[in-house]
Amino acid sequence: MLYPIERYLALHELIEIYAPEAAARFGLDMSAARMQREGVNLLLQAQTSAYQNNQLEDATSIAEALVGYYFAAGDFEAARPFADQYLQLIRERESPSVLARALGMLSTIDYQRGNAETAHTIAEQAFSLLGKSDQQRSLGGFLLCHLATIAAYLGKYASTSDYLEQAEAWFINTGNDLGRAWRQHVQARDYLRDQGDYQTALDNLIAVLPILEERTSPQAIIENLLATTDCLSQLGEVERAHERLERLESLVVHGKRHWYLSELLMIKGKVALASGDPQTAARFLRDGIGAVSLSGDIRLLSPLYRLLGIALSGDPDWRAEASDAFERGIACARAIARKLDLAWALYAMGQFVKQSATRPTEQARSSGYLFEGHKLFMEMGIKPPSL
Repeated sequence: MLYPIERYLALHELIEIYAPEAAARFGLDMSAARMQREGVNLLLQAQTSAYQNNQLEDATSIAEALVGYYFAAGDFEAARPFADQYLQLIRERESPSVLARALGMLSTIDYQRGNAETAHTIAEQAFSLLGKSDQQRSLGGFLLCHLATIAAYLGKYASTSDYLEQAEAWFINTGNDLGRAWRQHVQARDYLRDQGDYQTALDNLIAVLPILEERTSPQAIIENLLATTDCLSQLGEVERAHERLERLESLVVHGKRHWYLSELLMIKGKVALASGDPQTAARFLRDGIGAVSLSGDIRLLSPLYRLLGIALSGDPDWRAEASDAFERGIACARAIARKLDLAWALYAMGQFVKQSATRPTEQARSSGYLFEGHKLFMEMGIKPPSL
């Protein structure tokens, strides 16, 4: 995630600057605590006033603050128009490197919304704006990491590897230890896990966590811990996975970072499956699907449904529900998901149908799913699972 790690806005500082003026303008007598609670509405009012009075510097700062607020809240639909607004306000007045940062922010928002192709185009545009002087700064390295993340989402793992190599060279050149740690985190979360190399991913994630805790946002820490817990569940280290889940509960649930709730519940479902408890897994996964509708990550619907199908498929009484979950997993993956999630959704459905196929039509249906999934694995350069 480029934006929070590269520059994380302190919204309360912007509120302290603009909220008192806005409150006075609207005849409001507010305590400092109330200003913080109602700060976003006050910023919106202050921005309207800034436009009316042609105070473009203020309007720019407020637009950037609102992007930071909605981004931190995981409300990327709300963040998008303010990111556009911020970009338009600075386009004629700022240097190419500042524009590159703004485009990187816009690309990150589009990626989080599931618009990966658009996000990739914008990120490439941002990177192309960087000149020779920017080679001594770290923004280019973070943009390369962001491009690597998008490429992995699109199933272009050769490109992911290339971007990560370029990012490493960039951060070495700039002497940025945080950047190198971030590149290692991205490689583990978005590349090594997809390749099935969970042990190496785990080692890398654990190695970089201290520097992320010291120097980045809570979002980066959450993403690291979620990936770490996933790796532990895949490796069968259930007790260590539960230790991470306790901390994640505090960061996500008590910290009200609802965007990550669906992924947290998905990981809890994986841990339950690894523990041999499909009933508990199904409960977590159903809750995860529900959490997507409450400001959750829509890109996770496909793996959530696929894992729910797996959790239900062992009970003959739930086979119809399992089949429905697998079907929904495929439909969601075709609409919005990682390319790898589509491959796994097809494979899971093919295996499920194959287990009970007695008629030629059922066997053909199973083969169709498995063939399409196998083709996708091969396209991505990932070793297909056994059929």
